[in-house]
Amino acid sequence: MNRIAIACIAALLGSTALQASASEPAGERHVYTYAVSLDHDGRVTALAPAGEIPPGAATVLEQQVRGWLFQPVDDNGGADVDTWLRISTRTDGDGVHVESATTGPAPRTMAFPEYPRAAGLRGESGVVVMRLDVNADGQVTDATVYDTGERPSRALETAARDAALSWTFHPERVNGRPVASTVLLPMCFLTGEPTPQTCSWNGPQSRRFSRHTVLTLEPAARLKGELALGD
Repeated sequence: MNRIAIACIAALLGSTALQASASEPAGERHVYTYAVSLDHDGRVTALAPAGEIPPGAATVLEQQVRGWLFQPVDDNGGADVDTWLRISTRTDGDGVHVESATTGPAPRTMAFPEYPRAAGLRGESGVVVMRLDVNADGQVTDATVYDTGERPSRALETAARDAALSWTFHPERVNGRPVASTVLLPMCFLTGEPTPQTCSWNGPQSRRFSRHTVLTLEPAARLKGELALGD
């Protein structure tokens, strides 16, 4: 049996593993991560890719991102924010399209969960969405299973939690000081190859998200508009 354990960290780290190329194949989906600095009005003042991004995609994305407006956490006086922007893209004959964009801490060290052998032999599969409390040092201090209404097996939940507790993140910063975060991150356990619809999950406000979407609850700054909540 072909057992595969897939986490969204694969998509998060995917940009660092890509070989630079002039363009992306049609139909490809990728997640790219950028380090973004924002002024107190929520405008982009600095933008840097976290890893290699194909030049064609980089040109399109950076032109768009520099024109985006964000809402910093401090609505009263504003705040300078350093955050990490995760952009999910789809490529077709018309070029590179942004499907969703979210902000929050970025992965520093992560390991895939082990697919429990017994669970695989029983044919158990599904998505486990972890709710991670990340402190200002980027350490995961607590990892619990987020209720999506589609509860996976206990074995898969345990494997996901054991992996998550070892992860570390680059925290967001507000006025130069690192801040704690709470992150919803899906891990997908499959018994076959994934499809674009595989391992979608129900998040806050009953919205449906893909396995590529990682949500930070109350990030230091949030992209204005529906794009930030796209699936």
